Amino acid sequence: MSPEAKKKLITFSLITLVYAAFSLQVFGIVWVLVAGFYWKPPLASVLGGCVVMSAYVLSYFLLIPYKINRYLWLAICLLLIGASVYFLSYPFNYCEECYP
Repeated sequence: MSPEAKKKLITFSLITLVYAAFSLQVFGIVWVLVAGFYWKPPLASVLGGCVVMSAYVLSYFLLIPYKINRYLWLAICLLLIGASVYFLSYPFNYCEECYP
């Protein structure tokens, strides 16, 4: 496989990973907003948050600098990661005895 083909394959794989991670993140946030106040979110959404962080860090260094301003992308990543951590951790911090 030529170096150019390898580069295209890696780029395509990273783009796919970023989109998959973003989808998991959106699913996790929607799950928590809809059902998280009554049930704990599934482990998949928490793992999705970890995948999201990894994918954004990878994309920041390997993929996005060619297409978008690095600082703008970093700000978007930090905002999305912060939202994920907040929404995904909320049900685990909920105290049933405190708020009957």
